[in-house]
Formats: sequence, C-alpha cells, structure tokens
Amino acid sequence: MIGHEDLVAILRAIAEPTRLRLVNLLARSELTVTDLISILNQSQPRISRHLKLMADSGVLSRNREGTRAFYRLAQSPQTVKLLQDILNDIDAEDPVFARDWRKLEDIREARARSAEAYFSANAERWDEIRTLHLAEEDVEQNILKQLGDTRFTTMLDLGTGTGRMLEVFSDRYNHGVGIDTSADMLAVARAKLEENGIGHAEVRLGDLFDLSEYRGNCDLVMIHMVLHFLEEPGLAVEEAARCLTDDGRLLIVDFAPHDFEFLRAAHSHVRNGFSREDMEGFSASAGLKIASVTDLTTDDVVEPALTVSVWELRR
Repeated sequence: MIGHEDLVAILRAIAEPTRLRLVNLLARSELTVTDLISILNQSQPRISRHLKLMADSGVLSRNREGTRAFYRLAQSPQTVKLLQDILNDIDAEDPVFARDWRKLEDIREARARSAEAYFSANAERWDEIRTLHLAEEDVEQNILKQLGDTRFTTMLDLGTGTGRMLEVFSDRYNHGVGIDTSADMLAVARAKLEENGIGHAEVRLGDLFDLSEYRGNCDLVMIHMVLHFLEEPGLAVEEAARCLTDDGRLLIVDFAPHDFEFLRAAHSHVRNGFSREDMEGFSASAGLKIASVTDLTTDDVVEPALTVSVWELRR
C-alpha cells in the first residue's frame, strides 16, 4: 500500500504532459537523456529537469554507466503497480503517445543492431570455448532443475555478460539485477532483455568486489562463468555472500580443474578451474557452506572435455 504523502508526491510528479510522456517511455525501456531528447525533441535542460523531479519523488531510478546515466521506473512494487494501472488506460491511438512509441522502437532497433554487431565480432572467440564442454542449454537446464520451483524476490547476476542468466531465470524472480564491468557487454544485455520483453530485470555497470548497495537484499546470487577470470575469486565469493538474505542461495557455475593452458593466453582466463578444496575454502571464508555440487560433462565434444561444476552455497 502507498501512504497519503507518497501517493500525492507520485501523482504530482507525473501530472504534467512531458513528464507523463517520459513515464510512459521509461515503463517500456531503460533510456538515457540523449535517447529521450531524440524521442521528445525537447532540450537537454528541460528533459533533465523533469527527470530529476521524478527521480526525487521516487517515480524513477537513475543509474550511472560511465559518462551516461540510464533512467527507468523505480522498482518499488507499489509504485510500479500504480503507474502501470495508469499507463494501461492510455489510448494507443493517441497521436502523441503513438509517435513516442515509434521513435522508441527506432532506438531499440538501433540498440539491437549494435549489440548483434558486437556479439558477431566476438562469436568466434566464444564458440571456441563452447566446443570444449557440455552445451550451454544443457547446463542451464541442470541449473534450473537444481533450484526446483522456488521463486525469488531479487536475483543478482554478477558478471552478467550478455544477460543470459537473467533471461533463463526470468520467470523465477520478481526483480533481477545484472552487474558487469564492461559497458559493451551491458549494451548487449540491455538489448536482449528488451528484445525478450523482460522488463523486471536491469543491468548495471559495477564492481564485483564492491556491492554495498545490494548487501543483505538478494535471495539468489549467481556467479556464472566469471570466477576463472578473477585474480581474487575468493574475495568475489565473500562479497557475493554479503548480498544474501539469511536464507539466500549463492549459485556458482564454473569449470572444474583442467589443463587447457591456451585459455589463459587466448581467452584471458586466470584460473584453470576450481576444485572442491578451492570452493570449500572460498565458502568458509565467506561464512557459507556447500549445499550441493553437480559436475556436468559430455562425450560429444573434443577429448578431453571441460567439466562444468554447479555449486550451491548457503549459510
């Protein structure tokens, strides 16, 4: 439920023609000031002033990514429901809103083209690793099976890359957040989430070793094929553990120990997989225990194949 003062603040914040148009756009996509200037054809100071007012009133959230800031509807369930109830009554044939939506689609299509170009440019490098282990679809199905039918309030995906885990788990969480250090990868993830209509997930530029904003707030934290890139994987596990609720679950997917040395030079891998002893050490330092581990391998790839391990850690 929304209290009297908060309700009045929200209604006042959107009760202006330009601000209503902004809310209608940001309910559909996460956008920058530049995007919104292009769509509404208004000045930067005017757009920025409206955005600040709505952010201050709790209607919007603002997240910086390098030199840019992305805006979206605030993720409070009460606020989202109220605004969606209002926006659902908008006439789709209204010329102002219809024009805004057409311009928004142009921006989304441009994002998708850019993301596909980046993905294609790197596909050969990624495909080389895929030939060494069990198909990713099979790994994903094993992860889903391990978590069962549990539904999560907040999922945090560390090193989200293309946002694939946010996509795979999209029907399992109320709110998803992907963190990555690469703005290029976040652009891919953002485009893919939009393409698949996953509006309850967002991606953010961030540091896996400093997640103070999310501490104690996530009942599912995922580290999928990330630890082998890190100089200090144990510290990343410790920081991930700090983000868990008391009954939260940390899921780590990575390679078991292997001898593919070329992965260091060709793919920037720092660690050649992780043993049970490695993970027990990381878990103990993070105040967690290993609840389960599943090793996934296949005979359908080159010999010897990489083994993918799925670790579930809990308090």
